[in-house]
Amino acid sequence: MNNTQATTKNTLVGIDLGTSGVKVVFVTPGGRTLAAATRNYETASPYDGWAEQDPDQWWRSTIEAFRDASAQASLAEPNGIEVAGIGLTGQMHSFVLLDGDNTPVRPAIVWMDARARNLVPEISATIDRGGFKQSVKNRVAAGLTLSPFVWVSRHEPRLLERARKLLFAKDYLRFRLTGDLRTDITDASGSLLLDIPKRRWSGELLEALALPIGVLPEIVNPWDCAGRVTAAAADELGLNRRTWVPVGAADEQASTRATGVLEPGTVQLMLGTGVQVASPTAVGDLDLPESLNYFCHHHGWLAQGSVQNGGSALTWVRTVLQGEWDELEQHAGRRLPQGPFFLPYLTGERTPVMDEQATGAWFKLRHSTARSDLLYAGCEGVAFTALDAVEAVFHALKLSEQTEIRCSGGGTRMEQYSQLVCDALGRPLTMLPSTDSTAIGAAILGGVAAHCFGGLEQAVGAMGISAGRVVYPNTERHAALRERHAERNKLRDAYLGVQIR
Repeated sequence: MNNTQATTKNTLVGIDLGTSGVKVVFVTPGGRTLAAATRNYETASPYDGWAEQDPDQWWRSTIEAFRDASAQASLAEPNGIEVAGIGLTGQMHSFVLLDGDNTPVRPAIVWMDARARNLVPEISATIDRGGFKQSVKNRVAAGLTLSPFVWVSRHEPRLLERARKLLFAKDYLRFRLTGDLRTDITDASGSLLLDIPKRRWSGELLEALALPIGVLPEIVNPWDCAGRVTAAAADELGLNRRTWVPVGAADEQASTRATGVLEPGTVQLMLGTGVQVASPTAVGDLDLPESLNYFCHHHGWLAQGSVQNGGSALTWVRTVLQGEWDELEQHAGRRLPQGPFFLPYLTGERTPVMDEQATGAWFKLRHSTARSDLLYAGCEGVAFTALDAVEAVFHALKLSEQTEIRCSGGGTRMEQYSQLVCDALGRPLTMLPSTDSTAIGAAILGGVAAHCFGGLEQAVGAMGISAGRVVYPNTERHAALRERHAERNKLRDAYLGVQIR
């Protein structure tokens, strides 16, 4: 982080509404973190493949995390703090439907939901027949907003008749803060409901699928101001009513603001619950392989490779093998074994195979296979999925070998695991010291809305995360990993019955 000190009256807050919990950070306009707190919430699965969350629980968890972080920040600043702006970000694709009283008509459907998987062929055919492929840009998937939206129209028509507004996850929090019912261009672009090159809702596609366009919110820029906090929100959070709130952004795009990945020619690698590889592009009608996503960025567009099973797969391996994180980290740094392979497709996969029905597997098990071999294979398997996504993005955008990769996320806390990823890639990684880049990116937007900066670029320059150490690949280990990666690809393709796209 930059070390510029800030007055306590200009404290900024970033709120990141993630898949499993909400994180709240308090930072200064100079980029110094004062406090951070997290509260988790449950994902309900009342039927096979369903994934739902309670929007009111989002709000309650946010209040708790906010109060906790505020108390920490007050201790860090004995003279007291005054929040000038609150920025928001959150999980993409997840949405909630509100009625005329702005009350949710049903639980939110989150991006992991697969209830609409049987509708995917029909929706895809409608898009192909109507010539909408070049406007939505992304392949239809069960968890992207359009699919469960169609499902609700077919299976819960009375609830949809009551709905007056569709909001994405972070938009619901902003509504609770300010009463604002809009969305931003980045979240809209992840819904399959947007004409991405034209940056407007695709009314023609909605009509073709008999969906009501009237429930979709107005689209604005992420840094546009949504207003000040309401009296009710101010009371619950312990704020004054002078606090400004921007519209906010989707999680990956918010993170790029903190990591400085705003212009073409840089790559962001996020090692978190999943693994995301993103790089900006100025081309609005680029044709990408189906396994990559194409979203709107702060000015241009963003090409993204998404691996669903990153840190979550490591958690599964650790839990099943009854290991601790430090033990997993230790085995990530082992000498390369000739042992088993792990395919971490525990919840399907997106890049590079784009197969939501894919399942995970262990390969080449022997009587001699030890628990330590399985722990290593778990780390290596996730590192290989990161390699898959990085290669897909580099190839699609024709990026040079010298392109900088800025690496962030919770996985960077594990040095041996980060080195394994670096060795698998065979490319240097610029490690960013903060793992809170998504929430900090939201706080940057809060600083713009609060007029702490002259614009987004100035805010990024003042608050962005400064580059830390550079990790370089071990060339000998990289060569050995390349051989194992090639062998793993053959095993994977035979197992899945597909070719790499």
